[in-house]
Amino acid sequence: MQVIVGSLVFLLTVGLIMVRPRRISEAIAAAGGALLMLLGGYVGFGEALTLLRSQWNVYGFFLGFDGDFGACRSGWSL
Repeated sequence: MQVIVGSLVFLLTVGLIMVRPRRISEAIAAAGGALLMLLGGYVGFGEALTLLRSQWNVYGFFLGFDGDFGACRSGWSL
């Protein structure tokens, strides 16, 4: 049962990110899914921190990419 609920949380999170409802940004959907996975015990807090630390370069890339995209959307020229 735990695998089914965890899979549903994952699919709901990915679905929200892909569909992008008007008032729910990708960041909110991803953070909400991560929080549900942590609170439900599907992912341990230590495991999540280890994964974050080992993949810092990927998160840095997406943070920079998102910042550039936001700047371009608002009319800034980089």
